[in-house]
Amino acid sequence: LSGTANDGNGIRIDLGPVPGNSLRVLLRDGNGSTNTQHTHSLDLRTDGTWYFVAVRYDSTAGDRSALRISVLENADSTNATTIAAATESPAA
Repeated sequence: LSGTANDGNGIRIDLGPVPGNSLRVLLRDGNGSTNTQHTHSLDLRTDGTWYFVAVRYDSTAGDRSALRISVLENADSTNATTIAAATESPAA
């Protein structure tokens, strides 16, 4: 992110609030009023487990479904069904 106030712009991906075991995405468009964020519900493990993470944003969606986050644990083999099941958006 560029700056820490609402007038900043960019994307931040972090481990969420305490206890810090989730994936959180924050998007700011720099207009001072629009923030989009979501914390994925999957609890991340701290034992060296690998995760597949994808973040998508569609500014033409016009609602809170514009942000979509996918998190899969040990994603050695994925298909459309497993990715869809692991994908979340902020509640409308």
